[in-house]
Amino acid sequence: MSTVNRREFLRRAVAATAAVTSSGVVRAASPNNRVVLGIMGIHDRGMDLALEFGKRNDVEIRYLADPDSRLFDERASAVEKVNGKRPVCVQDFRRILDDGDVDALVVATPDHWHALATVLACQAGKDVYCEKPTSHSIWESRKMVEAARKYNRVVQVGTQNRSAEYVEQAIEYARSAYFGDIHFVRVMNSKLRDPMSPASDGATPDGVDYDLWLGPAPQRQFNPNHFHYSWHWFWAYGGGDLANDGVHQLDLARWVVNRELPKAVSSAGATYALNDTRDTPDTQTVTWEFDTVSVALEQTLWTPYMRKTPLELRDTGAVQSWPFNGTRIEVYGTKQFLWLGHGRRMGSLRLRGQANCQSTRPVCRHQYPPRGQLHRLHSFAPETKRGYRGRTFFDPACALRKHCIPFGTPPPHRRGHGGFHRRLRSERPRKTSLSC
Repeated sequence: MSTVNRREFLRRAVAATAAVTSSGVVRAASPNNRVVLGIMGIHDRGMDLALEFGKRNDVEIRYLADPDSRLFDERASAVEKVNGKRPVCVQDFRRILDDGDVDALVVATPDHWHALATVLACQAGKDVYCEKPTSHSIWESRKMVEAARKYNRVVQVGTQNRSAEYVEQAIEYARSAYFGDIHFVRVMNSKLRDPMSPASDGATPDGVDYDLWLGPAPQRQFNPNHFHYSWHWFWAYGGGDLANDGVHQLDLARWVVNRELPKAVSSAGATYALNDTRDTPDTQTVTWEFDTVSVALEQTLWTPYMRKTPLELRDTGAVQSWPFNGTRIEVYGTKQFLWLGHGRRMGSLRLRGQANCQSTRPVCRHQYPPRGQLHRLHSFAPETKRGYRGRTFFDPACALRKHCIPFGTPPPHRRGHGGFHRRLRSERPRKTSLSC
């Protein structure tokens, strides 16, 4: 059986951190060839990563680290169940760095710890997977890059769209002559967030090392709103939902425009609806001006009708309700328009503009209003209980036509259909909707 060395395997494994392997098959490995990981931060995202890595036969989760020791028993038991070995739980992540057998550190802490943990891990000879955003500031991010290069470490940040094949293919198409020149990209990151409950400063709970949790942040008395998850809404630890969730859409937009630095940046925002003690705004706009393209972000955190792409749609590739998708980007070309959103296997993509494809297959009208003819190719999925529309599958015969290029890979149970997740609508005056 062919093998790869630890560093090469780690590079591949970390690239797939955010999603479960679609086939569910992992390669067996001897104990001496397993990648040994330590997870820093296990309250939320870090635990997701620990469980996904723990499912691999060639990974050992040796350490879980968190300043909140109250989490240890439950989290360690969950990892032991999937990985077969109970990890050691420590409050101070530097214990992980002292272990010479550890190959990599997974950093899933509040943003203000990202840079320091990454630099220290690189100095200790560990590779790093660091959750998004890269860090708390541009300066810190540059220091992370410098450390990775100086100590010859592999460091990856969790902007997972960079590992999605459908995104790469969509961006390649958007840069093609068929799409036209791109002069404007609109970024949406809107959803409903609840206001924080009122909380007063008080004594640090037993089992919590709050000084360690604060780390490089300003020292303060313990407050539950300045702790698990709510830290996102304070500048001392994070950057609001723009840095927490909007970073994914911004990364897609940056990839599309393919520019280094903007000529000018402007932003405006305030708290209008979530009247609590947060620092960060619940309503924000940002504009980045490049030489021949502008990028504009809109974010609202009080809009229940704007929804993140549900997990069931990300996993299956089902068509979503684009007008009310709160985690999308809109790419405006001189010939075509593209909606691109967050997904896993097939991704989320919709194109409008010039279309020359035709289909003679039967028309299915009962999922969309009968405004023109809607061609559903091969099959469709029934509506879910949340009212999302069914899948659209790509007709291989249409692939030969220049405006019908398949993006992404179909789910395994539909692989014979050459699945695709987009619909093209012709320009007026034809008024005919086509699924390709």
